[in-house]
Amino acid sequence: MLDELAEVAENTEIPFTPIAGKVLTILHASAPDQSGGYAVRAHSVLKTIVAKDFEVTALTRPGFPEAANSLEPGATAEEVHDGIRYLRLGSDSARANGEFTYMREAIDHFAEVIRRERPSAVHLRSTYVSALPGLIAAKRFGLPVVYEVSGMWELVYEAANTARMEGRRARTVVLENAVLEHCDEVVTITEAMREIISGRVRTRRPIGIMPNAVDTTGFTSAEKNPQVLSRFGWSAHDPVIGYIGTFVGYEGLDILVRAIAIVRSRGLRVRALLVGDGAESARIRSLAADLSLDESTIVFTGRVPHEEVSDLYSVIDVCAYPRLLTPATRAVSPLKPFEAMAAKKSVIVSDVPALAEIAGHGERGLVVPSGDVDALAEAISTFIKDPTSTRTRVEAAAAWTESERSWSAVGAVMGSVLDRLMS
Repeated sequence: MLDELAEVAENTEIPFTPIAGKVLTILHASAPDQSGGYAVRAHSVLKTIVAKDFEVTALTRPGFPEAANSLEPGATAEEVHDGIRYLRLGSDSARANGEFTYMREAIDHFAEVIRRERPSAVHLRSTYVSALPGLIAAKRFGLPVVYEVSGMWELVYEAANTARMEGRRARTVVLENAVLEHCDEVVTITEAMREIISGRVRTRRPIGIMPNAVDTTGFTSAEKNPQVLSRFGWSAHDPVIGYIGTFVGYEGLDILVRAIAIVRSRGLRVRALLVGDGAESARIRSLAADLSLDESTIVFTGRVPHEEVSDLYSVIDVCAYPRLLTPATRAVSPLKPFEAMAAKKSVIVSDVPALAEIAGHGERGLVVPSGDVDALAEAISTFIKDPTSTRTRVEAAAAWTESERSWSAVGAVMGSVLDRLMS
């Protein structure tokens, strides 16, 4: 596959007449079948491209979504979601049965969709499993390509620190580097990620930053919802510490639960609302029980429909993101802090670089050492004792989110990239 990439990058393209202003985006996964951070960001980016007057078609990887995709190999089915046209693609193989065979098949399927859709540019998103076949297919037609790097699996493999994962990490680096080197443009989500990429390869153009952002119209300051308070048996005067997101080990939710227990032991009245689900859910719930934090103190809602999130945000006073430091969290920023800032919530984050960058290193939110339970407990206690002390940060965060981290502002980056590619 790497040999073919080198060959198509040098050879003349297949005769092809693209449609001016049309973009084909190739995705690993998407809404509405997936609702995680990858799919949410992808959908938001696509909407910004459409808002810049480009015509967009989003093609998901072969076989996605696995549980519901019964299409014949290479066949496509259209699904329009929230104004974005998604194409599902049938597959004859599964990645689990052999990554090379799966990716090899994807090249021809992607090429056929390109031939039919006739885009003027191809937009790839992480990771190489979809991006490398997509790049080869695009270059068969001589099309310009932008690669949007929102995550790197090799950073996750590095954190595992095992011989097996080191082999996987090394192979992934080679394949990702090939995509990065051959794409016409590269954009990524944080300064830390840009530094990693710049330290590994020489890209054709300077790497652009297209950070995570938020639809600020969907998250605004609101009075505490009385129905939610009644449901939990809480008063509007109770300070509430909240977390909304995925329950995985690197989010440091055990640190948050232990900090809440310390604050309670000091005689400070505090409630906690933890919204979401994931691999660590059972362990975190068990830890809360072991620390004698009952349902009157800490509420676990599990996964909730998206339309309920704003009501839950309304009762939260402080959103905490005590992420642990790993190679991946150093460089990858979550979406949720932007929602909290737009909703004018006080924010406490750990000092992992991607989060500290969001918090303005203390200007827009409190920053505490990663993994430090006592420091987090002290930050929570400070808010409870003097809630007005963080008001300046809250206002600064809301203003910054509106001007610098709304999707309309961030979308200008991709618009400029696509204009260059199509000029």
